[in-house]
Amino acid sequence: MPNTTWLTRAARRGPATLCRIYNMIGVVGRARGVPGLSGGVEQWADTLAVWSTRLGFDTFAFWPVAEPRSQLELFAGEVIPAARERVAR
Repeated sequence: MPNTTWLTRAARRGPATLCRIYNMIGVVGRARGVPGLSGGVEQWADTLAVWSTRLGFDTFAFWPVAEPRSQLELFAGEVIPAARERVAR
């Protein structure tokens, strides 16, 4: 996990109050030639779990590159619960 001690000290806050946000673009599902991550629910969940546990990210802002409504529903309804389950292991 990145050392953010200097940052929390400068802000006079505890490390637990620091949010690590990652803006991500892509498509949940198979798509070719799109920017960002493209893959199924399992791939997204595995990726988010790794970024959370190994890199320390605790918040993900998802910017779908296609079909925003259905992509956001899929992300919130399937990807996030699966990623949380993996992180909890």
